[in-house]
Amino acid sequence: MTDIITPFPIPRPTPKGPGTPTGPPSPFSPFSYVYNKNVATTSNGGVNALTTADLYPMVDLNGNAYFYTFDPTQGYDDIYAASTHFFRVEDAQPYRVPTIRWVTLTYINLGICNLTLTITYCTIVPDEKLGTEAPQINSQTVKAIIGSATNLKSIMTQRIAFPVISGMNFQLSIVRPAGGGPLSLTKVTIAGTVEDAKY
Repeated sequence: MTDIITPFPIPRPTPKGPGTPTGPPSPFSPFSYVYNKNVATTSNGGVNALTTADLYPMVDLNGNAYFYTFDPTQGYDDIYAASTHFFRVEDAQPYRVPTIRWVTLTYINLGICNLTLTITYCTIVPDEKLGTEAPQINSQTVKAIIGSATNLKSIMTQRIAFPVISGMNFQLSIVRPAGGGPLSLTKVTIAGTVEDAKY
């Protein structure tokens, strides 16, 4: 997000009646605005228009109000905040336990990007003395680098190998760290095999 407009103070009213106003005149008018010089004039905020941009009013932690817009001319790599996406929990049919071996990512190549992929899953530990089952939550994490400096804006597919994981209720999460590079996923596939589990 790029700060392009700073809200102006409310203009001082014109005194009524005789007398001279005190203090310097206000340099602001109801239509005053300040442009950020770092924003390219060709930027349209990524919207389908030539001379307009979507503005989003926001407030920072100090209570200051700003208008922000998406500026694709500055790149797609957020250097201040990480991004995380949790995918849905995948489940198999009863009495079948999937084994995960890799994750396949399809993405638009915007450049080199560092990712952290984590698969969280459930395993069952039977308690023979009590005749019950105790579920346990486990996870496996893999770091990966995708994309390249060439063939930009091409759709690419890359397979990320995982240690062999067997369990149930698999959930994939992908984290792009702050400054980790631009990321635009189009498809994610968890691949492996499904085996019979005897109880």
